[in-house]
This record gives sequence, C-alpha cells and structure tokens, in this order.
Amino acid sequence: MPSHRRAKGQVFFSILIATYNVKNKLVSCINSINSQEFSDYDLVIADGGSDDGTSEYIKSGVIKNLSWHKSAPDNGIYYALNEALENASGKWILVLGADDVLVDSDALNRAYQQITFKKLIKGIAYSNLFISRRNSVSLKEYPEIDKFRRQYKGGAFIHHQSAFIARESLIQAGRFSVNYRVHSDYDLMLTIQEGSDAVKINGAFVIFNADGYSSKLCNLWMSFLEIYRIRKLHQLYPMPIRLLALYFSILVRRIAPFLFKI
Repeated sequence: MPSHRRAKGQVFFSILIATYNVKNKLVSCINSINSQEFSDYDLVIADGGSDDGTSEYIKSGVIKNLSWHKSAPDNGIYYALNEALENASGKWILVLGADDVLVDSDALNRAYQQITFKKLIKGIAYSNLFISRRNSVSLKEYPEIDKFRRQYKGGAFIHHQSAFIARESLIQAGRFSVNYRVHSDYDLMLTIQEGSDAVKINGAFVIFNADGYSSKLCNLWMSFLEIYRIRKLHQLYPMPIRLLALYFSILVRRIAPFLFKI
C-alpha cells in the first residue's frame, strides 16, 4: 500500500511536507519537528516515490504525530501538497519544504500562543523568517500587512514557510493550483488575502532554505515568469521594484561562484 492513515481528531496545527529524494535533509526537518514541546499537531508527508531510502525512513516509526503518508510517484509538488492537505486535520496549516527546519523546540508553542492571543480563526498568520543561504543564516523581518502590501504593489510576498494558514481559508481559496511548477503557493497566498485577513504575529518559527528548488539557477527564469503571470492574473502591478531587486540578488548569488572561477 502506498499510503497510511492514523485515525485522529482535529488538532491545532497540521504540518505538510512534500518531498522527493532528499532523505538527509528530510531527516533534519523531521528532527526539528520531533523536538517540539507542543504536541497538538499532526504531520502529513507526501513522498513522490523516492529511491534514496525516504520511504523506509518514513515507515521506521521514528516520526512523531505522523497521521498520514504516501510514497508513490505523483505529478509534482503541488499535486502532492493537495493530496497531503486532503489528509490533514489541523485548524492551521504550515507547509514546510523538506529542507526547512523549525527554529527551536518551542517554535510551535510560541506560534500557538500568538495565534490564540490574537484570536485568529481565518486567513494567514505570518511571521518573520530565518533564511539560510550556504553557510549563513539571517533574519528576514516582515512589516505589518498594510505596509507589506504597499511595498509589493498590493500583493505581499509572504513565504509559505513564514505563514500559518487557516485550513478553511486555504480550502475556500481552491487549494494549490497545479498550473504552476514553482509558485503556486504565492498564487494561493494572494487568493486567501483577497478573501480573508493576513495578520503579522511576533517571532520567527522556521529556518527557510533559500538554496532550494525555486532559487536554483536553472529554475530562475521559470520562477520569474510565474510570478509575473500570477500577479497579472490577480490584477496587480506585474513586477514591482522589490521583486526585481530580489531576482537580481538571487541571480548574482548564483552566478558569482562561476565568475570567480574564471
């Protein structure tokens, strides 16, 4: 059987992970989740049929609060995430990359305290985000949502790793579009923002690996085009200065090692 479900009632958080052939990174991600002192969550893992031992690791019994998993070929990350979402029971959804980690053992507890203190029941609760690049980690501080939207001409660029999304808001928005390969999460964030609130919560809970799939040099042009298409679809200014600057900085970081070799 390619999938497994553990019967369970609704929890506060569901953590969704789509993964493929990155077992070593996945282990680090899972270790950060296993270390959590907060226990009112479940973990849902969609593996696209890895052949590096990922399936055996998921089935090993070492993963706490694993409520559902599958290890079978799929049609890409957003198919996998939609399947994971169907099997998540949490009131709030956190989507992690297999190469991301929770910042410490109190991360989920602090997020829970912030969400309940602000009495949030829908939309997006977003936070600051630690960003890992090669051998360095820096803190990305996001502004309050009104300023955030102004900076990005109406469409705040919220990383999914920094966002806890109310499950009902996510489902009402139509889940992840499979028309994109890199930035369906941005499309979904914009759709949710159009129908619900996005609220800044204090702290930073995740270390995001900025050297992942969307930032690879071979995917950079596709990433740029998808952002352009998504913003036009949402009737936003196609490419504000801040996004152009972001892509330029990524491009410089990617080509610099090659330039220094010349």
